[in-house]
Amino acid sequence: MSKFELSMVSDYVKTWDYKDAIREIVQNALDQSKDDTDNYDISYEQSDHSLIISTKTGVLERKSMLLGNSTKRDDDSTIGKFGEGYKLALLVLSRDGKNVIIENAGAGEIWTPSIVKSRRWGDNVLTIDIKKSNIFNKHKFSHQGVSFIIQNVTPEEYGEVIHNTLQLQNGVEKIKTKLGDILTSEEHQNKLYVGGLYVRDLEGYKYGYNSLPKHLKIGRDRDLTNDYRVNILISTMFMSIQETHYDLYIDLLESDYSERDCLKESIYLANNDEYSYYSAETDRTNFARNYAEKLESEYGDKFVVLTADELNSGYNNLKESYENIGYKLIVKDQKQVKLIREDESYSNRIKESEKGFFDGENNFVKLIKEYYYSDIRKDFSYNKKEYVDSLLDNIIKEVGVYQPKLVEKVLNQFKDNTDDMPC
Repeated sequence: MSKFELSMVSDYVKTWDYKDAIREIVQNALDQSKDDTDNYDISYEQSDHSLIISTKTGVLERKSMLLGNSTKRDDDSTIGKFGEGYKLALLVLSRDGKNVIIENAGAGEIWTPSIVKSRRWGDNVLTIDIKKSNIFNKHKFSHQGVSFIIQNVTPEEYGEVIHNTLQLQNGVEKIKTKLGDILTSEEHQNKLYVGGLYVRDLEGYKYGYNSLPKHLKIGRDRDLTNDYRVNILISTMFMSIQETHYDLYIDLLESDYSERDCLKESIYLANNDEYSYYSAETDRTNFARNYAEKLESEYGDKFVVLTADELNSGYNNLKESYENIGYKLIVKDQKQVKLIREDESYSNRIKESEKGFFDGENNFVKLIKEYYYSDIRKDFSYNKKEYVDSLLDNIIKEVGVYQPKLVEKVLNQFKDNTDDMPC
């Protein structure tokens, strides 16, 4: 038998518990099996409360006990790459009273970790005993690969392992994208996973998200993620499905969930080819039509969509004009307004409707012309004439905001009488 003392004191990573440790071992099995989902097996034996995590291939080499030694450092398709995961897991499990036996069948060895008072260091350190063997009682794949047998795991604790590992859950409801999965079931709401392993809860989201490891890097403690990168990830996921799942997308657009802030037209990230495909600009035509049809089913075809700022800064003065021609003013946020205005049929309908504000261009021109050449105006006192002209001046300016060509036509009618026209 060989004994190896690792330079890891027993109270290292104090914040970790058995869940973090088991996650590391599960993660290694998933990483080992990233190209073959039949390469790993995770099972639980109720009779002796043993959790068994096996891989069909691979071998634990003794040099892997060196802190920092990792075969995954440059592999962006794997979760772990720090070279310390399974060592930390063995330390924490031993500290928490979860006995571990490693059937390292590929090397013909049994590894047994424990925490021992070191004579050399004078402190409690992780120690691994290794003995040669060809008897592997609980190895799923017999004389191949590696099995971690974790003892003293209660059924409740195994339930938590299932809860934190998507691969162990049955019937996960999801929408697949090239960056990972959008998890649509209520039980996954607000939850963020990477490579199928739970990372942390998000705030105010309707759905959960499972990122492929290469799209979201996480720290050693696995709960550390960059919020900006999470936002980009979710934005890009939704950008890629806005045509195939436009009802879901539009529902989020009109909701108060946090996803609403992630709905974008395009995303540009320098030197990142993975995201260059995801630009929504080429897909927006049908998407805008779908949104227009949704609003048409709700409001008919006589409505105009405005932001609150637009309504307060100008359109409010035309509210009565819209109502006079049977149009309803609908207030939406900027994202929704921009989308509906991308629909050509909606935009054309609004342009046509505004022609009816003043009973047609000719009638508006005629009204102005008749006033300026009327006997009534000539009989006004100077003060009265100035007052009425100023009111008319404001009307022309208001019309000019929405019908500049119409105002230009009015002014051209009086180009030889500019002294008489309001300025």
